[in-house]
Amino acid sequence: MNWVCTLNNPNKEALREWVRALLSGEYRQGYGRLKTLQGAQEPEYCCLGVACEIFATRLELDTYVVNDVMFYDDRDDVLPMKVVEFLGVEDYNPNINGTDISDLNDELEWDFNKIAHALNEHYELGMDLT
Repeated sequence: MNWVCTLNNPNKEALREWVRALLSGEYRQGYGRLKTLQGAQEPEYCCLGVACEIFATRLELDTYVVNDVMFYDDRDDVLPMKVVEFLGVEDYNPNINGTDISDLNDELEWDFNKIAHALNEHYELGMDLT
């Protein structure tokens, strides 16, 4: 998929909701997929998967599971278009200071706290995260 959303008009309230969810401690961090189901264990989410999870009902995302991997509108690795448009971000894998956010999660293994702080700063959300 090589599309880019050119709107880039951040929905700051939705972004703040995503940041709060990342900081909530309710989501176990995972890597490589939006959400993986671990049998009897807690599901694991990448940072993008947390956004999909919290907005899935509101945005009426089509969700289904294949081989313990959750799909949101046929996506299992990046944001589906409905979430991109709702958040008002630049594309399906927002870039934070030159690095795709999925790489911050998967390759650099930033924890959700560090990712939340980066989102707050990048989108100028003005949240006090101390």
